[in-house]
Amino acid sequence: MRIRKNALDEKSAEYKRSFMTRAMFGGLVSRTPVTGLKRVRVVHGSMRAKNELVRGDTAESILKNIAENTQSDVVISGHARESFRRDLPATTFVGVGPVDSTFVGLDAAQYAVLDIGKTVEIEFRSVAYDAEAYKRDLERAGLPRRGEAIRQLF
Repeated sequence: MRIRKNALDEKSAEYKRSFMTRAMFGGLVSRTPVTGLKRVRVVHGSMRAKNELVRGDTAESILKNIAENTQSDVVISGHARESFRRDLPATTFVGVGPVDSTFVGLDAAQYAVLDIGKTVEIEFRSVAYDAEAYKRDLERAGLPRRGEAIRQLF
């Protein structure tokens, strides 16, 4: 009996190779959604690494590298725990801010509302919440280390 590699085997191999990316990013890494006239990409971290922080003070050379490789007009990034907007000639970078603000010492969840058309309009907003109650809930949920670590930050 002769075993041949076929198209199904190749599809299976590609599926296995890309599983974690698809599971974590829902395919956003491999395609650029288009809204109106702008190509928009939403990432956790950056396009180069999910644990790379893109922040308001990220070096322009790094942002240029990301912009060249992302092929997007707008890059919306989480993970950096700050709200920001940085405009490069062809790409706008947006940090949406943290929802869990206990690490940055605010009692408010931060987020961004974007209006993307020919231009990119961004409004940064926040919603107050009881951070102490949140910390207690973490501890009650069986997460004492994290709760204690959060308490030690303040």
